[in-house]
Amino acid sequence: MTAENLLDRQFGADAPNTKWVTDVTEFRIGDRKLYLSPIIDLFDRSVVAWACGPSPSLDLTTTSLRGAIAALPPVPRRWSTPTRASGTGTAPGAP
Repeated sequence: MTAENLLDRQFGADAPNTKWVTDVTEFRIGDRKLYLSPIIDLFDRSVVAWACGPSPSLDLTTTSLRGAIAALPPVPRRWSTPTRASGTGTAPGAP
């Protein structure tokens, strides 16, 4: 299976956390193999998160992706409070 080419070879980003990439790299250590899956932010080429393990599995890449998502800064919430005149407002988390 081949994923759709969303980047179209545009390996730069104008802001942090807008384009992440990953690849799995194999390292040989003695007679063993170790696989590294970093998540790299194309804005500044920083490693946002990584995972390593004994096989290049889907679990390896999803572990690094989950770590990157967990490292994202919290999104500020916009809160609205009810007004006395109308008695209406927006509940937290509502659009």
